[in-house]
Amino acid sequence: MTLKIITTLVLAELCIVICCAQSGGGSQLPRVRRLRSDQPASSGKDGCDNHPLTFHKDGDDYFFDSHDDGRDAWMNLDGKNVRLTLLRSVLVYTDEFGTANATYEYRDKRTMITVKLPFYSDYTNSVPATVRLRRDGSMRTYKAFVAAQCDAL
Repeated sequence: MTLKIITTLVLAELCIVICCAQSGGGSQLPRVRRLRSDQPASSGKDGCDNHPLTFHKDGDDYFFDSHDDGRDAWMNLDGKNVRLTLLRSVLVYTDEFGTANATYEYRDKRTMITVKLPFYSDYTNSVPATVRLRRDGSMRTYKAFVAAQCDAL
């Protein structure tokens, strides 16, 4: 009887270990937070030369910022401002004024980040955007807004 109980407990523990390993404990996606002002977080460009993203319409709680061409991108992941590596950018211009649909793909270690700006223009703000994080089969999507990109507005 005792051997049967010990065997059952060992098998139950083994099952828990296997289930935890399969759930991807190490593949958990990082949490996205507001860019910290006490850490590096941008190229130092202001005005029309950056893409700040916020969680709230007309907010100033930026969690992502990049140069206008997608380079020099920063994002707060797990409480730390990290510089993202640009893998690919796609701009589809819709008019002669520079209005475009933009998609940028970045990487930070094993995390892939896709930023979609469906209506990119230097002269608008509070335009909806989407940020998607992926790692090891896990995915999380954030709804965001593009903050005003020109100081003159």
